[in-house]
Amino acid sequence: YSDDNYKKALAGNKLVGNMLDGNPLEDLLGNGFNSIFCVAGAAVDTIATPLEFGADFLQGNGDTAFQTKAERYVTMTNVCTKGFIGGTYSHVKNFNTEGKTEEETKKLEEQLQLKKDKTADEIIKLAKHFRGVESNDCIVNPTASSGVWKQAGQEWSDINLGSSSKTVASSGCLITSLSMLMARSGTQITNLPSGYDTFNPGALVTTLNKNEGFIGANFAWRGQQSIAPNWNMGTAESFSTDNSSTLATKISEELSQPAEGKYQKFILLQIYYNGGANQHWVAVDGVNNGQVIISDPGGPDGNTLDNKYTDWRVNSYRVMYATDVLFGQSGSSTLNSGSTNYCTGSGEIVIPEEFGRGGFTVTYYLNSDNSWNWAKNSKQGELYYNHWLTQEPKFDQGIAVYQGRYLIACTDTFGEVGDMVDFFLEDGTKIPCIIADEKSQTVEAWDHNPANKWGHNNGQNVLEFEVSKEYSKSHNTNPGNNTWFPEWKGKRVASATNLGQNILNS
Repeated sequence: YSDDNYKKALAGNKLVGNMLDGNPLEDLLGNGFNSIFCVAGAAVDTIATPLEFGADFLQGNGDTAFQTKAERYVTMTNVCTKGFIGGTYSHVKNFNTEGKTEEETKKLEEQLQLKKDKTADEIIKLAKHFRGVESNDCIVNPTASSGVWKQAGQEWSDINLGSSSKTVASSGCLITSLSMLMARSGTQITNLPSGYDTFNPGALVTTLNKNEGFIGANFAWRGQQSIAPNWNMGTAESFSTDNSSTLATKISEELSQPAEGKYQKFILLQIYYNGGANQHWVAVDGVNNGQVIISDPGGPDGNTLDNKYTDWRVNSYRVMYATDVLFGQSGSSTLNSGSTNYCTGSGEIVIPEEFGRGGFTVTYYLNSDNSWNWAKNSKQGELYYNHWLTQEPKFDQGIAVYQGRYLIACTDTFGEVGDMVDFFLEDGTKIPCIIADEKSQTVEAWDHNPANKWGHNNGQNVLEFEVSKEYSKSHNTNPGNNTWFPEWKGKRVASATNLGQNILNS
């Protein structure tokens, strides 16, 4: 979901999905039946639910604080008949241009578009309201600023922690640090509280307050399920040191091993400083040159404990993970600048309904698995020799990975070799990828099936994974079956987003 994508979907003139698309009877039958259902549905909705919107929403008369029931009935029928999902605007789309000049016709078209946009904006308001109250859909989170989230001086700073008088500003270092890790991980975020359009520390605290997440002002390490259903609070580990090198070694060991054998770890540090006079929590970004790199929600500038604090000591740390973030997907918890690598339901490049239904194909990626080698002076060779071969792990369940992304071949519709691309299945499942090879859009020599801009086999096979021959042969099949990525089985590749980042240019 995004407001821009929603507005585009609503701005068309066709009744999308109508079995009569393109038929002259489309407007008559489609809109006629739609109006009947809208009137009936609005009546039931108005009677059955007590919710009322502000007067500035759609048909409010502007003189009262809330719409009356009658006004709400008009509101709901107006929204439903004038622009429902899929979009039809026949009530304004047909206008008489006979005898009109080109300039007059253009002006009428502009007026028409303004009406379309207004209706789309009204429906977006409605969607936002219900999304905030009760939606369990995946939300796109613009959290690129989470690396500098602070507990004080922010819109969430005055929110109380639980039933106490303490606030995020005074005592919210733990919650703010936790919010950073959740945002950067890419874990699914759902059920944003009313009033929030994106995830941030305020959204988390508001959720925890509603779900017994605090005992007094103390975080109870629970209550996050409704906003981050896959996030596991993990375990507290006792470890006492005031030595940077010792701490770095310990954190490196933790981050090098997956949680439960397969999930990426995220770490909060509990520190004491000024000789133990002050206690604080910070988020771990990773380890570099023998130093633990941190994000601090409340401290001074600098990115290591030595830079930020005097006479510090770590007595414990907390290891957490998300069951939808596999080991290696995020490397460290540091957010890639400019990335939108979060849970989303669809991408910007939409694959038409009739394509992408052919499952997944594979090629063997190791040179030793093939009778040929990548040319070292090609982009494919640069990725293979200079990047993929130099890092570990090389495979995730038999599929080649680099920087937590699957290596795939696809057509240049989606980008070029080295590009980071997120592909989305029809149920919203995201498959983070890097293009390792380019697929032809012409006849496939090996089976003579035609290809097109979407992929091979008449555009049915969009994704071709680079895999380990040994792993592939042991499963005797391709990914997306009962034993090898069963969560992808039978799902159409529906869309993709090129993230605008190419690892060969970095």
